[in-house]
This record gives sequence, structure tokens and C-alpha cells, in this order.
Amino acid sequence: MSNVGGEWFSAGELAAMALPGLPSTKAGVLKVAQREGWERRNGAQGALSRKRKGRGGGVEYHVSLLPEVARVAIVAAEVEAQPARIDRDTAWAQWDVLPEGMKAQARRRLDILQQVEALIRHGMGKTAAVEHVVSQQVREARLAGAKPVSASTVHAWFALVDGVAPEDREAYLAPAYSGRQAKVEISPDAWDFYLGRYFYRSRPSHASCYRDLVAAAADNGWTIPANPRALIRRIDTEIPPAVQTYLREGDAALSHAYPHLRRDRTTISPMQVLNLDGHTWDVMVRWPEGRVSRPLSLAVQDIASGKILAIRFDLTLNHHLVRLALGDTFRDYGVCDSLLMDNGRENAAKAISGGQARPRWGKTPEEEPAGLLKTLGVKAVFATPYWGQAKPIERAFRNFAHDIAKRPEFYPLLKRSLTPERVRAHYGAWVTGTVNCYPMDNIEAVVVVMEGALGGGATRTLRLDQTGKALGHALLRLPAQED
Repeated sequence: MSNVGGEWFSAGELAAMALPGLPSTKAGVLKVAQREGWERRNGAQGALSRKRKGRGGGVEYHVSLLPEVARVAIVAAEVEAQPARIDRDTAWAQWDVLPEGMKAQARRRLDILQQVEALIRHGMGKTAAVEHVVSQQVREARLAGAKPVSASTVHAWFALVDGVAPEDREAYLAPAYSGRQAKVEISPDAWDFYLGRYFYRSRPSHASCYRDLVAAAADNGWTIPANPRALIRRIDTEIPPAVQTYLREGDAALSHAYPHLRRDRTTISPMQVLNLDGHTWDVMVRWPEGRVSRPLSLAVQDIASGKILAIRFDLTLNHHLVRLALGDTFRDYGVCDSLLMDNGRENAAKAISGGQARPRWGKTPEEEPAGLLKTLGVKAVFATPYWGQAKPIERAFRNFAHDIAKRPEFYPLLKRSLTPERVRAHYGAWVTGTVNCYPMDNIEAVVVVMEGALGGGATRTLRLDQTGKALGHALLRLPAQED
């Protein structure tokens, strides 16, 4: 059994093809798949394994999982299975009668091959170059209304133009054309019914939608095509991929279909745009009035240089803290043009952003007095909520956590502080069993195990913290043991 020309293969098909770099038995191929974790791997277009359709079931694997020598052998078999290459004059004669859409496909294929060859000229291997270009093309193809390509397809295109003069490649890469075909015949009501079923947010398959259509057509006397693939082709022809993604998966899925954007600070001057945000530190401190808690800081950063301009600390984030941090900044460095911040209450308070449009505020800016930013002529810009990448200062906070709150120099202090005697004294009668502390020098951490600490267990205890999460967090309140 052979599947030459496809992209998905079962273990039995791979064994029957006797590919180099793979065992020649089904059991041997399955052993390789298990050892290399084929069923857990993902590619640019999603999972690289899938359940096999039709009789027998099983699992199919994408060609990109195979060793390079095996993929080359498959491409060579595809080329051998193709008819003999036509001559140059015939290729250009066929090109002249192609619709503009197919000519555009051929130009797109040629552009992809040229991108791969450019990477190869700069020292990248062919396989790596193909995979890099394909990963970029997947997202761009969805937005352009084109079908995403796979690595094996690109290798097949290279085989089509092997030995062809560069100026003739375009003609040889053109898709096969058999003339215009009549649109599939289907009743308008049946077409509307099918679209309504297929574009549910539950994302039903074409097969299930077609079964519903067959039943509805029998009741209403509609005309429908005998082959469901005709409906699939019509949807792909008439409805752009981006619209299909929006109708079936919603706004969030559509936003992920766009190519990634890269930040560029080269056009921003110092003090043009500042970034303000709060940060909760991964340490416990004792405040002057005796309270023990994790401190919160509010920092102001210059986006152009990445420099932290001011930082203030408090028990909570509030608009007074914002005013103090901005006051330090404007006093030492001057007033900025724009301020990027999230829509927290401390930032959206009237004292800070009054008189400017902002989230969570129903009033129009004209109905309220000017806040600090408007008074100083600073434009308030609110970042996307719950999206850390929207605020460049998050990277600085990561460095805070690594370089200050979790410095390796603190580990000896941690080991001195966490002893069974001190932990037991800290919890008192809440822990009735033994306490053990296990230093983990390889990761600079200490594992604390307390027996009899849950008051009888989650189903018997009368404590509100029945699973011990707050009990574990309370260990952060244990004072450090100085030398």
C-alpha cells in the first residue's frame, strides 16, 4: 500500500515504502514514533499526527516528522510518478491560457522558492530554510486568501523546476488547468442552510454539516451536490480564510491569524513616550508599623532607552503613589508627550487621567475637571488589558525578579532560616506532626514537608483553607535568620 504524493502516512505505509532512515516493519516505525514523540509534536500548521480516517483507524504522521533522507526519497518517488516534463514552448503556451488567478499562484510559488534559495546562499541548510519560510507563509497565506503550504509541497516545487532555466520557472510552476468548470448546482435555501450549520462557533465538521443537509434536503425537496467536497471548494472560493476564521472561531482566533509584530524604538526619542506600571515583589517585608506583606512598587520607564526613571513603594497601588512616581520623573527629567499604562483604578482616577477618554469610565472627558496628565499636556494611552506584552516595562520587572528578589546570594540565608524548629514554632498548634526541611542546592530552593497540617484533611477540617494553600503562603512571613 502506497501513499506517494500525500503528506500523511500511517506506520504501515511508511514501512511498505522501505524509506531510507526508517525501519522496514510497521512495529519498527511505531517504535521510532514512540521514541521521538511524534504524537506530541506540533508544526507551523498544528499537530503533526492525527487519527486516520476510514476503515481500520490508527494514526497518521505528517511527512515533516520523517528524517531528511526519507523525505527526499518520497519527493523523488513523486517526481517519478509524474508524467514526463513538457518542453519549454508547450509550457509557455499553456501559460498563455491560464486565468490570472492561477498565474498569481505560480508567481507566489516562485517567490517562495526564491526566499528559500536566498537563505541557502547565506549558509542555511535546505531543509531548515524550507521550514523557516513555510512557518512565515502559513500566517501570511491565511490573510492573503491563499492555501497554506507545507514543507513537502515546497520540496515538490523544487523538483518541478529542477534543471529548468530561471526565466522559465514561472511557467513550470503553474497549477494544472483543465478549463473553467460550472459552479456546483445547489438550491439557494440549501446553500444558506449549509452555511448556517458550518459557521457555528462549535466548529462542526463539513461531514456532519453535509449529513444535516441531506436530511433537510429530503424534507424540503432541495437540490444538493452528490459530493460534499464540492461544497468545501465553493466555501473556500467564495469566503476568504480570514472571514471563515472569524465566523467559526471569533475575534481572538482572528487576531492570532495576523503575523507577529516587532517593536521598533528607533523612531522614538527619549522622554517622548513613558511607560508606567505596578509590580508585586516576590519577597515579604516588615513595614514600619509592624505589618508583614509583599511590597508593591510603581515604576516609570522611558521606552526609548529602557531606563527606569522613578520608582515608589507602598502597601497598595493607588493614585497617590502614581502622583508621587510621576512627580519624581517630571522633576528630574521633564514632562513627556505620552504615558502608556494599564486601566487600573489608580491610573484611571480623575486625579490622574481626568479630562481624557479612558476605559471603565462612562463620562465624557468634557464632563469632569482636568487631571494631572491633562493639566501638564500629557496624553494618556491605555494598554490592552491582561496583555503583558503591551507594556515594555514588563521586561524590566522580569529583571527585577531575577536580579533582586531571587538572587543566588540569598540562598544560604534561606537555608539558615528554614529549619524544622523555626517552622514548627512559626505555625504553633496548626501543625501536629513532624516537620522536615530538605535543601535543594541544585535549584537553590528548600522543600518543607509538614505532617498533620491540614486539620484532618479537606473533607474533615473546619478551616477555610482546606487545601493548605494559604498555610503554605504564610511561610513567607517567617522572619529571616541573620548571622
